[in-house]
Amino acid sequence: MKKAVLLKKMDLENPFQISAIVILLALLIIIVGMLISITGFIDISPSFPWTVSSSMVFFLAMILSITILKTKNIDKFMGRSILSFIITVIITGLIAYLFSGEIDNKTKIYKTIYTVISFGFLVLISILSFIKRIVNYAEKETWEAPRKK
Repeated sequence: MKKAVLLKKMDLENPFQISAIVILLALLIIIVGMLISITGFIDISPSFPWTVSSSMVFFLAMILSITILKTKNIDKFMGRSILSFIITVIITGLIAYLFSGEIDNKTKIYKTIYTVISFGFLVLISILSFIKRIVNYAEKETWEAPRKK
């Protein structure tokens, strides 16, 4: 089967490309949600942009954590993915603020959600990079069966 054109050009070992796609996806979902709300089909809460933003940050954390298992240079990927994660949190937070226009008691809970997701991402990416290092070390070792008498 032929891969889609976007997937052919996309480098899955570049966390900044993955982050850009997640940011654009969050923006698209927020805009579509707002447009549907304007038409009157559904009512969305004022915290809808914050919900989408935190969901996309969680989605990015999962993708980057899983992608580390297939990368060749663990240290470079880990540093770049942490930086791209931070940038994504800031940009999606700004997008959510611009579209919701408010930070009140209802949306302050998202600060806690962002903190939990960020801490979970750091823990998960650390565990998976450690596992990847163990697997790389084990692949280099040769094992010889004991001699039979």
